[in-house]
Amino acid sequence: MSNAMSYKGYKASMVFDAEDKVIVGRVLEIDDIIPFHAESVSEFEAGFHAAIDAYIAACAELGGKPEKPASGKLMLRIAPEVHAAALKAAARSGVSLNKSVNALYPSVHLFNELDRIAIYPDGVVAVPCQIPGLAFFPGGRGVYQKEGCLDLPTFPVGGVMIVGQDFDNVDGFNYSLKQGEENRASVPTWRNLLGLLDRCQIPKTACFFTNAYMGLRATGKNTGPSPGTRHAEFRAMCEEFFSRQLAMQLPRLLLALGMEVANFIARCSPNLHGWAAKDWKSLDSSNSAIVFDARIEAGGFLLPAAVALTHPSYRPKNVLLRRYHGLRGDSAEQALLADAVVHAGGFELYA
Repeated sequence: MSNAMSYKGYKASMVFDAEDKVIVGRVLEIDDIIPFHAESVSEFEAGFHAAIDAYIAACAELGGKPEKPASGKLMLRIAPEVHAAALKAAARSGVSLNKSVNALYPSVHLFNELDRIAIYPDGVVAVPCQIPGLAFFPGGRGVYQKEGCLDLPTFPVGGVMIVGQDFDNVDGFNYSLKQGEENRASVPTWRNLLGLLDRCQIPKTACFFTNAYMGLRATGKNTGPSPGTRHAEFRAMCEEFFSRQLAMQLPRLLLALGMEVANFIARCSPNLHGWAAKDWKSLDSSNSAIVFDARIEAGGFLLPAAVALTHPSYRPKNVLLRRYHGLRGDSAEQALLADAVVHAGGFELYA
């Protein structure tokens, strides 16, 4: 079931959640978040009206103006705890709600929660700050920015989550920080990944680029298994933090970059246990490379589609090992992505 309802110039989407047997409502075409739900259409209408009336009253109480819908504007939705923090900050500082929300940009807020990682094992250090331009989270904001552009786009809630293993080593981070962004032309991860997204017509602005393991490698190469994989307590903390990333973005498509990442994510859902494979041959032969409607155990989040991809740094060599529906190599991975995008409902609105 999918429909919409209007009230006082605001429009709300109606989506039936079969798992919880409720109609979930979202107010469209504004940046502020006004969620609600109901068990029937009549209750939905009453809840929608009450939510809009309460929103208008709250803005007046804070001395601000309620945001007006604008057709064609992408909606910025953030996690409830971020929204609550923005409301409190607005009340304390006297600034508008929208300015408070912008100050608490989702992946900046998430970076500020990295103190949940209470311990970093030998060989791993905390990320000291975020690179202002294009860079994977946590080293950067994890959103697509054009070369030399520092403006933050609308955060891609409901978009594509692209997960690497870890950010880089300390030297690599410091170099990118000095440059203001990671080099999309010379860094194989970016060069090969962006090319694949373009070939599959997945808007880069629909993507949140992040990592499974937090921190930086203190020394050594920035490829191969992360030093953190050998530390059970640290791995558990990163798994808990990954669940927070999922709750923040609510992606409709997840792309795991490399076998190490697939193994990490396999522990998040019984539906993804096939990702615990030891190599691409066993993963593909078991038809586990693509998974639909995976129930994420932490928070009960339903992930519409997930695909395990070869890591972009090793893609020219490893993609030759891929198999899917009689296809091989790059054609196999492109077909995997095409099927996943269809099941996720497409991402044209982010283009």
